[in-house]
Amino acid sequence: MGKTVGTRILERSIIKHIEKSPVTGVGVGKDFSILSDGCTVVAEGFSDAEYDVTCFLGNSNSDETAAGHSSLSIGEVALIRALNNLVCSGVRYSTKYPENNEIDMSINIDAGVDCPEQKLRDEMAYLVVAAEKRGIRIIGGNTVYRTDGDSYAVSITVYGKITEEDKARYAEKARQGDLIFYVGSIGHFGASMAAAKNPERLQERLPLSYIEGAIMDPAGLEIGELARELIDTGAYYIHDITFGGAYRAFFETAYRFDKGITVIHEQLPIRQDTIEICEVLGLNPYEITGTGGFIGLCHMDQQDDIWDKLQALGVNADFVSGLTVYKEKVVLSNSNHMKRSLTYYE
Repeated sequence: MGKTVGTRILERSIIKHIEKSPVTGVGVGKDFSILSDGCTVVAEGFSDAEYDVTCFLGNSNSDETAAGHSSLSIGEVALIRALNNLVCSGVRYSTKYPENNEIDMSINIDAGVDCPEQKLRDEMAYLVVAAEKRGIRIIGGNTVYRTDGDSYAVSITVYGKITEEDKARYAEKARQGDLIFYVGSIGHFGASMAAAKNPERLQERLPLSYIEGAIMDPAGLEIGELARELIDTGAYYIHDITFGGAYRAFFETAYRFDKGITVIHEQLPIRQDTIEICEVLGLNPYEITGTGGFIGLCHMDQQDDIWDKLQALGVNADFVSGLTVYKEKVVLSNSNHMKRSLTYYE
């Protein structure tokens, strides 16, 4: 199973060796980088069999999930994650008008030595269709046999263009009291994966219809148009939720701006079925994969505009946190009298 390394290792053994830049460079809490031409943005996404949403299917040969949703290939999940990272920069991307997208992609497949050629052929067929329907041009890639077994992993690199206005916005300084909002349902994707892979265990406690109703529609994994709407409304920072879940994203956001953070537990948007699935399976919903969700930052004077936009879009969202001058990063629960420190993702 592919998994991102812990934040401590990432910072001290990877990022430490890369030249720092306040806008264009890499760093914890940065989903993309701007190339030396000052306008080309690059971002990446990863997926493997662990995130194969065909496990949502009652019949793996079907194109519809048990909940009636369309399915995605492993590579398309990687592409969506790459695009989610890319749009955090402000690159314009539309699923409604794909002909207007100016995005290129490169595909890298790492396969096991026993991986059947048909799997690779099918994956590329899916990716070609996925790129065409999104108006994205495939410009290259690499395919290697690197590991044992018959599975494979896909890494997608995408390239887009950013405006000077968006680049200036991304360089904006955070202020004490700036507000963080969460868009989406915390842990929904991770809980859906866990539910689809452990139906028998869950059915000891929960009805099958309830479990199926908890499965996320893969169409909800893309954040592109939502993120752009909120950027245009006043959000100066967007960070998508993937490995490590919501808690990691909150920590990395505070770390990125060298601020403290106070998250109000009761305001975190989470589905009841996600809570129950995680309870049965012994998972923390705030620390599991959250693809399809994201957090944003805005100044206090933009709060009303952002809230009005969130309401108009009809999405599950709430203001959940604020930045502080203190370096403490915590989750507070007033009703449960709980205080939890947020720390490095391991």
